[in-house]
Amino acid sequence: MKHFNFLLLAFCTLSLTVQGQQKNSPAKIDASKIIRMSNSVIDLSNDAVQTISSYRSVVSTAEDNVTRLKSNPNQPAFFVNYKLYVPNQRKNAEYEQSSKLAPAFDEKAGLVSAMNSANADMAGMVKATEVLSNYFSNKEYQSDTDFSRYPALRDSVVSVIGRAYDSWRTASQLAAVAGDKAELLLLKDSRIAEFVIPMKTDLIALKAVLVKIGDQQSDLTLLSTDLETLKASVDKNKDISGKDIKKLSDLYYKEVYETFYRKCSQSVETSAKLVEILKGGEKDETRLSSFFNNARSTYSDAVDQYNTFVSQ
Repeated sequence: MKHFNFLLLAFCTLSLTVQGQQKNSPAKIDASKIIRMSNSVIDLSNDAVQTISSYRSVVSTAEDNVTRLKSNPNQPAFFVNYKLYVPNQRKNAEYEQSSKLAPAFDEKAGLVSAMNSANADMAGMVKATEVLSNYFSNKEYQSDTDFSRYPALRDSVVSVIGRAYDSWRTASQLAAVAGDKAELLLLKDSRIAEFVIPMKTDLIALKAVLVKIGDQQSDLTLLSTDLETLKASVDKNKDISGKDIKKLSDLYYKEVYETFYRKCSQSVETSAKLVEILKGGEKDETRLSSFFNNARSTYSDAVDQYNTFVSQ
């Protein structure tokens, strides 16, 4: 099964908006703090996954160097840029502050551990890539005439890239689970709960499906079942006729609700098609990526509509 990168999206609007609609009970204040920590982790994770992708390109540059130098050892090597990652001090400070303020919750210890691993792996990725870079910049390859040292240097970078991705994946998924639980608590007493709780529940399920599609270990048959269940839920919840639209602050939000579910339906439909072609053993990475990017894009559109809806 092809491995896809899925960026988890932080629901920054919700934590502020819904809290403003409700009484600040201790439980809801704690939930808001958990959401803040969750969002800070996911924000860092989304940046990190993009950076990791850039380091994969750096490995490709190194591979190109070896190919070129084997054919003509006298030509200059391309620079292998190991300086692509610079920790975001502002976002890291937000994570540190929000993690101190957040109360104990089920996922917190695992989340902090995963974040520590992720940050260590990012530093390790830079260090390993610097060693690979020096192999070319310092012309160490000239004394390594058969390039026998190169595979170990390359594999070291590839290995730590994989570890970094896995660490961020674990951290973002734990953050998402914790944030989703906290958001559902905040939504429970909202005046528009009959709208937003089904929206949020379906969005959680859709996100889970996309994450599973990106996991090479996922069972495609079970994924098909998950998608059938999700489609049934979306088809049921998109019907606004039984809901009290007088609770909406403006009829504009009826349109937002309907657009949200249209985007969810599109993402579910595309995801189902992708799972079916994966079951068929499709190897065309361009086609597979096109389907996944389409499903991810419409999911992102649904998130935007959701955040707009809860902002009323």
